[in-house]
Amino acid sequence: MNPSQLFPALRFWWQKLPSLMLAGAPFLVLLSLIAMGFPPPVSDAGEAGPPVIRWDMLALSGLVYTFFEGAVIGQLLALHHGKSRGPGALMLFSLLLLPGLLLINIITYIGLVTGLALFILPGVWIFVRLALAPMILAAEQASPLMAIRASFQRTRPLQLGMMADVMLLLLGYLGIIALTLSVVGEQPGNLAQLGFTTIELLVAMALEVLVFHYYLLGWPRSPESEPPTTH
Repeated sequence: MNPSQLFPALRFWWQKLPSLMLAGAPFLVLLSLIAMGFPPPVSDAGEAGPPVIRWDMLALSGLVYTFFEGAVIGQLLALHHGKSRGPGALMLFSLLLLPGLLLINIITYIGLVTGLALFILPGVWIFVRLALAPMILAAEQASPLMAIRASFQRTRPLQLGMMADVMLLLLGYLGIIALTLSVVGEQPGNLAQLGFTTIELLVAMALEVLVFHYYLLGWPRSPESEPPTTH
């Protein structure tokens, strides 16, 4: 198993948080407005039946998250090459990636939900095997299907370490959410909702940084070569 990348990734995330927030801040505002003004994508129906799923809100949240993901990937690529991009450039970068990212995320979501239904670990495994695809799409100008295929190939020797790191990050996130709920209650006001959305985006950024570290670790060329980036 390769060495864990979680702590180096979290160190990088903390050091580069101001630059990463240039990518995340517009989406923090947008997701907060959505959370405050619209019903949640999934709500508890109580004892009356199964959870209520609003597919329109689920699709909207997925679209915004994909846009956010593209902007963070663009900033990570820029930071890797010694520079930082502004919000406008990052949003344009993400917009150009959006169709391919959406296709990859839909395939990943279907695999993730199917795997989680089979006792959680298969879902984490599927997520890990597809995790590098967005990075490959953005950095190497690959097609979505080529990026998915390359992700499966490159994560083969990395999968156990990636699964462990992803689950540790997820457990940390769940712990923070549980602690926050114990303070603000299960029906938070607007300010608490903004706090929840901020935590979610910060953890999502940390996950992207973790995946980027594994992308660099799985880079198939010689150590002297650098992964390409788009401009």
